[in-house]
Amino acid sequence: PSPKKEMNGQRVAVGSDRATVRFRGMIDGTEWLGVEWDNPERGKHDGTHKGTRYFECAHPTGGSFVKPNAKVDFGCSFTRALKERYGEFEKPEQLDLVDSRNQRIAIHMVDGDRGLKRALDSLTSADLRDELVSHSGDEAEIAALGAQCVALQELSLVHTLLSSWEEVGRITHALPSLTALHLSENIFTRPAGLPRGLERLVSLVLNAAKIDWAEFVALGPAFTALEELRLCNNNIASLASPHYSPACFPNLRHLDLTKNSLITWTALTPLANHLPHVAMLTLNDNKLAEDFTLSCLSPRLTTLSINENAVSQWSTIAALGQHASLVELRVRGNPVFAGERALHTRQLLIALLPYVTVLNGSEIKARERDESCLFYLGRFAEAHHRTKGTPAHAAFEKDHPRFVALCEKYGEPDAPPPPQVTLKDHLLTLKIAVAGKPPLELRLPPSSTVAQVRKVIAARARLGRPDSLALAVVDSTGCRVPLDDDLRELSFFSVSSGDTIEAAVE
Repeated sequence: PSPKKEMNGQRVAVGSDRATVRFRGMIDGTEWLGVEWDNPERGKHDGTHKGTRYFECAHPTGGSFVKPNAKVDFGCSFTRALKERYGEFEKPEQLDLVDSRNQRIAIHMVDGDRGLKRALDSLTSADLRDELVSHSGDEAEIAALGAQCVALQELSLVHTLLSSWEEVGRITHALPSLTALHLSENIFTRPAGLPRGLERLVSLVLNAAKIDWAEFVALGPAFTALEELRLCNNNIASLASPHYSPACFPNLRHLDLTKNSLITWTALTPLANHLPHVAMLTLNDNKLAEDFTLSCLSPRLTTLSINENAVSQWSTIAALGQHASLVELRVRGNPVFAGERALHTRQLLIALLPYVTVLNGSEIKARERDESCLFYLGRFAEAHHRTKGTPAHAAFEKDHPRFVALCEKYGEPDAPPPPQVTLKDHLLTLKIAVAGKPPLELRLPPSSTVAQVRKVIAARARLGRPDSLALAVVDSTGCRVPLDDDLRELSFFSVSSGDTIEAAVE
C-alpha cells in the first residue's frame, strides 16, 4: 500500500529491520522518507543532510533517508492479518496426489473443510506476533470481523507496525469479549486526545516499547477497567507525571515495572500518592537501594517483589517490615544476602517481617516464624549484651529495631558463654637470635623451662649440644635478662610475646 500523507510516527519495515517515519518530503528534487531505525547501527546520521536538519533522532547514527518504494513495507490491516492466520479459506473439491509408482490419484473431498479451517467465531486467543499490522482496517471490515470474533478474549500484537493508540482502540472496540492485550515491542506516538475503545481491557502488557511514563499516565482515564499493567524494560526512572487524576487507571491493582531504571525508593512516591489502590507492585531487576521510607509505598499495598535490586543493608528490610498491609514479599538476589546461607537468610527475613505471611513464594508457618525469631535473637545476643547499658546500645537498637519486640515476646536471650581458651591462645611468639645463624621465630608456652627452650633452639639452629648454649631475653625496652636457671619457666622471667631470646655458644 501507498504511504499516507501524514506519516510522522508511522512504523515501517524495510526487510528485517523496523523504523519510525520522522519525515516525508522532497530533497534535491526527489521524494524521501526520513526514518529513525530501531537499531541505531542500521542508520547513517541524526536526521541532518548537507547541513539541513530534516528530523530528530535519539541516536547520532539512528537515521537514514529511504525512498518510499516497494522495499518499504507500510504494513497491513488487522482484519487481513487475523483472517490470513485464523480465518476460513476455500478448499478445492478435488485433491490430486501421486502414489509410490508415480501414478496420479484424484481424491474427491467430501465436507473436508470442517477439519481444516479454524472458525473465527470459536477463537478465544489470537497471536499475531511479528505480523506487519499497522492499522485496524476500514470500518465495515472491522465491524464484520468483530461480529465473527465474539469469543476472542486474548490478543497478542507484539512487534507489529502499530503506532497509533486510536487504531488500537478501534481494534479493541470491535472485539466485544477482548479483555487481555499484549502490545510489547511497539512504539506509539502521543495521541491528540483520549483514545476510545480501551475501556473493556482488564490486562495490558507493553514491554520494551520505549514508554514515557509521564505521558502514558495521560492515557489512564481511557483504561477504566484495567486491573493489570506490565511496563517492563522501558527505561522508566521516575513515576512523576503532571497528568495524574482521580480518573487515572481507577481499577488498577497490579503494576509490573520489572527491568526499568528505578534507583531510589522515593521515585515510587507519586505512585503511592496518586494510585493508592495498586495492591501488587513488581519491581524486579531495578536498582533500588537504601532510601526506603513507609511513605514510598501505598498503605494498601499487599504484595511487593524486589528481586535482583541493590538492597545491601538489613535496615531496609526491617523498614519494609513496618508496612502493616504487606503480606507477600519476594526479595531474592539482593547484595544484603551475599555470604549468608539460604536457610539463615530466610530466618532473618522472617524475624524482620512480622506482617509478611508469604516470603519468596513460600508460606510462613507459625512454627517456622517462632524458630526464625529465636534464631535472630541468638544471632545478635552477644552484641546486645556487649552494648547493653552503654551509649552504644542506642546504635544497636537502630540497627535491630525488632530486637526489643522479640525479647518481649520470647524473652531476652542469655549472654553467650565466653569463648573457650586453648593452648594455642596462650603461646608466646618469640624471636631467636643466634650469632652467625638466620633469625628464627618460635611459639612456646609460658610454662616452658629454660632447659626445654635450650634444647629446642639447639635443634632448630643445629648447634649440637644444648648445654653449651647461654640464653638471655631482651624485651621491647632493650632490657636484657640472663636465663640462667634451667628449672625456671619462661613466665618466671616475665617473658612476653615479641621478646627476643639471644643464644650464644659458650
